[in-house]
Amino acid sequence: IQYMGAGVLSNDDKVKSFSDDADGYNRSEAVVMLFLQRAEDARRCYASLIHVKTLNIGDRITFFDQTSHESFKNLLQETYSEANIDPSSIAYIEAEGLACPKIDAIELNVVDEVLCKNRKTPLLIGSVKSNLGHTESCANFVSIVKALIALDTGRIPPNLHYSCPNSKVPALLSGKLKVVTEEVQLKGDIIGVNSIGFSGTYGHAILKKNNKFNKNKTTLCDNLPRLILIHGREVANLENIIKQLEEMPVNNEFAALMHKVFLINSKKHLIRGYTILPKLETSHREVQSSSRTNELPVWFVFSGMGSQWAGMGKQLLEIPVCAAAIDKCEAALASKGISVRNIITNTTEGFFDNILHCFVGIA
Repeated sequence: IQYMGAGVLSNDDKVKSFSDDADGYNRSEAVVMLFLQRAEDARRCYASLIHVKTLNIGDRITFFDQTSHESFKNLLQETYSEANIDPSSIAYIEAEGLACPKIDAIELNVVDEVLCKNRKTPLLIGSVKSNLGHTESCANFVSIVKALIALDTGRIPPNLHYSCPNSKVPALLSGKLKVVTEEVQLKGDIIGVNSIGFSGTYGHAILKKNNKFNKNKTTLCDNLPRLILIHGREVANLENIIKQLEEMPVNNEFAALMHKVFLINSKKHLIRGYTILPKLETSHREVQSSSRTNELPVWFVFSGMGSQWAGMGKQLLEIPVCAAAIDKCEAALASKGISVRNIITNTTEGFFDNILHCFVGIA
């Protein structure tokens, strides 16, 4: 009731950020986790946090309407000065975009004064609130996630419900600021993220794109299938995960991540499943419950000398690390007239009647 009385909640289901007919936002929920690491320790770098700065000028008594043009302007100027970054180099601003016309106007007019002073092209802006609503305490993290998506994919997700520019923002009317209403290419590698609170709290973060690299060289060009094992609590959830894995392009680095995620067992995860990537013509996937009330019996298997067959190690040569090890053995035994590769790949009938071939192959 208090929010409705203050005129900050929308009368319909649309958040019209930056639009002249904006009438407030819708409240929503989100769960976001950000993992911050030093660049030299990070295995998957989506962006570098160049600088972040906050300011509070409000109090709990005068809760609403504490937005100050000058305070926010000073914050932005100090942020870019301390980061030693030219404001005109910003490729995109993920704005607060509360869809409250007065606050939107203050925010965008400050952005114009600080970031558009020496620009030769329009500054692209947007707000994820037009897509998801206002997630309140989680809102800034959601904005950062959108910025990370743009930096990672090179594409800026579009705003919704933008019809006509806020008439109190000259830069919108003139085209110096341009709201992204269709998915567009991100032309640049630096994004600014705004944060504005009703109680007079301001924040700004500067994120820079990282050039992707594979620190541990897990991406291999061997065209070998990858077995992905997963576990969880619901059959439907595992089926959905497998479906997504099979539909996405094969990424061996991601496959390595999935192995590590599901390496640790959980007693509460009684549903197990697997798939083979890339998806084969013949389906190789299964999801089933491993629920049990009794302990499993212990089995002893004595294979003796009968568990080998001709050509059983042939496919191992497709794995570079195995092939390299076999080549070392090949070189070591060459002087003895023994070819390890021939022994591993030979399926000629009678070849293993020679006990030397047999024992070298087993070894």
